[in-house]
Amino acid sequence: MQKPELKNKILSVDDESLSDELISAFIRKNFEPSKTSGIVYTAARTSTQDISRLRRLGAKIISAKADGKLVGLHIMLISPCLFGKKRIFCPIRCVDDSCRGQGIGADMFRKAESIATADCLYSFISTAFSSPENKKALEKLGYRKWRIASWDDSNYYSVVYRKDLSPSIKLWRLAYPFSRLLCPLCKNADGSFTFFGKIFWRPILAILKCAHSKIRNKCKV
Repeated sequence: MQKPELKNKILSVDDESLSDELISAFIRKNFEPSKTSGIVYTAARTSTQDISRLRRLGAKIISAKADGKLVGLHIMLISPCLFGKKRIFCPIRCVDDSCRGQGIGADMFRKAESIATADCLYSFISTAFSSPENKKALEKLGYRKWRIASWDDSNYYSVVYRKDLSPSIKLWRLAYPFSRLLCPLCKNADGSFTFFGKIFWRPILAILKCAHSKIRNKCKV
């Protein structure tokens, strides 16, 4: 059955009419159906406090409305990375189930990239390893597989996709086959460390985190 064409579609950034309660309820509603396929997205547990915390961190909330009705949300965070540059992380994005397949998600992605600052090196986002629909949509937007990851309180492994927003050598693409092997060895699907991960990977992550923190502090000076 063909879905009716959306009319009067408007994209907004930080729409003041959208409360944290409304945003969290919309996200939970649109991630709830995924449970029937065995995937429990962490976004399905998004609370009002989560949205408030993201706002405090400086998140931009891109919303899509059609005829005054909220039909899509895309949350983006611009954070520091190496050498004084920045990157975009998209922790949550969703489209009303009745409005999917009409380009709303793609429009919100493009809006996010258009408001990124000039010093943003890349954008990245994650989706469930067993979600072919999301993978195809991301690849159409120019995103490519970067690495495998697992997040706290999830029940699945994620594929992290990346899109360069400025020229790069693209050596990061070599990370995917390596992480696909290493991640399941070191971390469980729920984000906890395996025995091997505790004795091998966790100490390495601690060293990398410390080094990254020192570099960021130097860049701020």
